[in-house]
Amino acid sequence: MTGPLVWLLLSALAVIAPPHPGPVAWQGPDPLIVMSPSPPRTGELVSVTVAGLPPRSKRVRVVAGGRVLATTHLASGDRHALLVAPDAGPLTLLVRFRLRGTNYQAQGGIALVLPSLQQ
Repeated sequence: MTGPLVWLLLSALAVIAPPHPGPVAWQGPDPLIVMSPSPPRTGELVSVTVAGLPPRSKRVRVVAGGRVLATTHLASGDRHALLVAPDAGPLTLLVRFRLRGTNYQAQGGIALVLPSLQQ
C-alpha cells in the first residue's frame, strides 16, 4: 500500500525540483587569461582577455571572485571582458563556456589585486 504512495511522492519531487547539473571540469589545455593593467588595483577598470579556448566555444563567461562577466568575441578568436577590480587580495578567475552542448569550467588562475594608490 505504501509503495504507490512513495512512487507518487518521488515523481512529484522530480517534477518540482529537476536535477540541474553544474559545469563539467574542462580536460583540455587551460585557457590563458591576460589582465591589463597588471597587477590590477582596487577600483580600476581592468581589461580581461581569454585566449586558448576551442574555436567553437559558445557562451564564454569569466567568473572573477564570484562575479560572472559576459565576454565579447574578438576578431582574433579571443574573448574580452571588463571588470572593476574588487577589494585588495587574491582574485580567483574561472572560465565557463559551452562546447557541443556541454557546459565546461576551466581554471583561469589567481590574480593579486593591490590596494588603490588613492588613499
